[in-house]
Amino acid sequence: MQDHSGSILGGFLLKKTLGSGGMGSVYLAEDTSLKRPVAVKLLAANLASDPIFVERFLREARSIAAIRHPNLMHIYTVGEDTGTHFFVMEYIEGKTLGQILGARKQPLNLSSALRVIEQIMDALKKVHEAGIIHRDLKPGNIMIDSDQRAILVDFGLSKDTTDEGLTQSGMILGTPDYMAPEQIEAAPVDTCTDIYALGIILYEMLTGRTPFHQRSAIMTMRSHCEDPIPSVLEKRPELPPEVELVLQKMLTKDPQKRIASIEELAANLLSLHRSATLKRLAGGFLKTETLQSTMTVHANTDAAAIKASSHKNTGANRPPLPQPDSPNKNNRLLLAAAGVIILLLVWLILKPKPAANQPTQNQTTPSTDLPVATDPIVETKPEEPDASDLSQPDDSSVTNNLPTKTPTNQLPKLAEGETALLNHSHLDPEGKQRQIRIVKSADGSLRIDIAVEGKGTISAPIRKNTDGLLILKNPLQLDLKRRKLVANMLRIINRQFLGNNRP
Repeated sequence: MQDHSGSILGGFLLKKTLGSGGMGSVYLAEDTSLKRPVAVKLLAANLASDPIFVERFLREARSIAAIRHPNLMHIYTVGEDTGTHFFVMEYIEGKTLGQILGARKQPLNLSSALRVIEQIMDALKKVHEAGIIHRDLKPGNIMIDSDQRAILVDFGLSKDTTDEGLTQSGMILGTPDYMAPEQIEAAPVDTCTDIYALGIILYEMLTGRTPFHQRSAIMTMRSHCEDPIPSVLEKRPELPPEVELVLQKMLTKDPQKRIASIEELAANLLSLHRSATLKRLAGGFLKTETLQSTMTVHANTDAAAIKASSHKNTGANRPPLPQPDSPNKNNRLLLAAAGVIILLLVWLILKPKPAANQPTQNQTTPSTDLPVATDPIVETKPEEPDASDLSQPDDSSVTNNLPTKTPTNQLPKLAEGETALLNHSHLDPEGKQRQIRIVKSADGSLRIDIAVEGKGTISAPIRKNTDGLLILKNPLQLDLKRRKLVANMLRIINRQFLGNNRP
């Protein structure tokens, strides 16, 4: 591809290539009149003679120029100089999300990933309202500037739903790792096609790789259409289960069963991140859902009323009139209420009090490291894993120091220099008593001990992540069942004692 660096097109001095693709190249340039940096996109010379590609190139410029949004790249002008078609855009100083993910040694945390997703959702809502489907959402088309603003760029494959003239039957357009099944099958696309790509991007930010990537583009596309969605919790067991549920809805292969709009997606993500942006985006969807529920209730009520009025209003069919309560009945109710109050008072007086130095079931020992939660955002109950095989250890971190007939669960004594930061107990689904303890060793390392009545004790090293939440330090040292057990116990502790609903 010809390098145009140093040439001037329509008053813009091209300085260096920023990137190139199938339809052309993007240059860093200088606006010679206003003396400001700009980005100039040139249509490839081999496509300039094809009126369909010229029109598609110009349509990209028109598509972006028609929409103003802080998370969308701005278009300044479009032109043609000596047979070279170009348009001039805002120059964004920063890196693409793809460059950032490629340079990182570990995935993004959930809050950072959702901050990127919600900004792109905000821009896509405007794009979809204009009747445009992007069709090529991927980290390489998302810029992150110095203010951490996520900006959607490159509408070269976008589709105007109001114009069918440039759509060629059977043509497959997109990037294989991010293409929805309907794109691969050259079927009609709509807003849920972009939702699918957003789901792939979210999965990649949380795990470090796309879910359906294979050795070749053909195999990757086949995997999109045939393979089940890999579990994000297998790679990130510390994530809340709601992440898995939302990704399943975003990546459903049947577009008719997929999340269909940005508003619906925002409503689903509110269980993970109650930001002002998501609340605003979900507002219309939530109002519609409430209105539909109300209309259903009214419709059922009206139908019942019509059915009732169709019967003859005879004395036999007329319901009896309500009779006022007799004095004797009122007296009986007062006596019953008084009896209940007296029983409660007696129970409170006779209730055995726990020893002063022994924590109760929901009592924690004082700790400056683990503040107690007061108002968690989401009150969701985590899945309780089966702990029935804890008495069959296959890992060095599992011990069986509990007698099989011990009436209460016990934890091993603390070693010298160890401190119990938290003691917590509750009943598991089988009615067995579980006792959980967070231990801080003399060297500052953390450990979780879990004892299940009549089963055994499991101990595992843990740590605090960048959000201050407790997670497994070495998840792969435990087998899957024990890993799920410990991860769910940490999720309980993070929600109930750290005041955070995002493990």
